[in-house]
Amino acid sequence: MSESISVRKRHSPMAVATFEPITGLLAKIGVLRDSGKGYQVLDIKKYLELATEGTRWDQIPGNSVYPARKRVLLTTTDIRTSNSAAMYLSAIGYVANGDDVVGSDAQIAKVAPLLAPVVLDQGFSETTSEASFDDYLALGAGKTPMLVVYEAQYLSHVFAGDGAIKPGMRLVYPSPTVLSKHTLVPLSEPGVRVGELLTRDPRLLALAAAYGFRTTDPQAFTDLVTKTKAPAAGDLIDVVEPPTYEHLEKLINAIGATSRP
Repeated sequence: MSESISVRKRHSPMAVATFEPITGLLAKIGVLRDSGKGYQVLDIKKYLELATEGTRWDQIPGNSVYPARKRVLLTTTDIRTSNSAAMYLSAIGYVANGDDVVGSDAQIAKVAPLLAPVVLDQGFSETTSEASFDDYLALGAGKTPMLVVYEAQYLSHVFAGDGAIKPGMRLVYPSPTVLSKHTLVPLSEPGVRVGELLTRDPRLLALAAAYGFRTTDPQAFTDLVTKTKAPAAGDLIDVVEPPTYEHLEKLINAIGATSRP
């Protein structure tokens, strides 16, 4: 039956949009490393250690290039309303849970207090990834030194060569990361045909790749990376699955509850 067919058409790994000299500072203290394959990797476990200790940028030894008094925290959208923030929560929840997908109420009760400061101490969070990425592009490191983004948001500008990505901007990949999967669920036979076009038509696959998405035709994406020398990861290995919707929702609610009196 067409109603039961799910057609996956594109996906984008979660990444971090940041700047020099931020990457240099993180590399200096061992939170960031070079993959040796043309892109940089942010170690989520080491980042969480830094963040849960309440470390500020101006407390990093020898830091004279970004002596901000704010906490070393990744900026996200609102976890209550945004998919990108929920995907980020999935990754840090996996690490906080001893490198395992959060899968029970007991595990949620254990990791929620650990993750709450990392999420809630950001202060105000935008409701959409578009708004937060616009701030990153326009306002720089003073406003958002490290922003959780969809890889496609960053790479679409690199591929377009539109000048939005300035020389000092950097794209790095958290380890582990999570894939945000865009899925079409046809409800009719015409919908099935649309799904087939989206997954098989070379022109539509090339268009999706131009917007930064990885599709069922990896060559289209690879060709753009090669052409533009984009700092994109090839085959991502350290990818984890998010919790079930039920457990992720409970984790979000548990974190939100910690801010109540």
